[in-house]
Amino acid sequence: MEMLLEHSQASRFLFPDGSSPPDLKTVEHKLKSQEYSSSTQFAQDVRKIWSNSWNNYQPGTEAFIATTEISNYFENLMRNIGDVEFKAEKPSEIQELKEQVSKVSAGIKKIAQESSQNILDTPMSVVEKAQLRKNILKLPPDKISQMILLLKDTIDMSKCTDTVEFDLDKFSTRKNRELEQYVNKNMPKSRSSKPKKIEAKKTQYMPTPQA
Repeated sequence: MEMLLEHSQASRFLFPDGSSPPDLKTVEHKLKSQEYSSSTQFAQDVRKIWSNSWNNYQPGTEAFIATTEISNYFENLMRNIGDVEFKAEKPSEIQELKEQVSKVSAGIKKIAQESSQNILDTPMSVVEKAQLRKNILKLPPDKISQMILLLKDTIDMSKCTDTVEFDLDKFSTRKNRELEQYVNKNMPKSRSSKPKKIEAKKTQYMPTPQA
């Protein structure tokens, strides 16, 4: 089809001539859409284009001569091609691989979501709470201020002056797990050189003054 469209006279037949379809653009579309089952069926449509043109123009005219020229060219191409059966193209290996990767990614995402949900509902052990208290005191001041905002619906801020206290044992399982996720995400890479005081059950910290 590409060789036919490159012919010097092809531009005359790209679009319908009056009310006499088909045209080369239509044939090209049908070919790409796999509407032809064989090269013979494809050639029949192309020959209709030449036939319609011969019927519309008198012999000896420029259009009639141009039609004959491109028709002869087309027949030479078809002799080299012969009668070929067109088979529907199967998805490429790359496309199949992309689809498989997409399915696996969706599965992993679903498992991760379910796993995250399960973790949030898993009660925290005494050891985990102790570790969380230690990690909270390692947070940078700006992260502690953000943490206070996360806990504002859990602790009574009106009773807090210079120090904010809260008891992890009084938090719900989900709140402790959410706090754990926040702290782990914002932990500094290096340990603080100045240790901070840690109580057995309660955690104290100084909120950063707000501007």
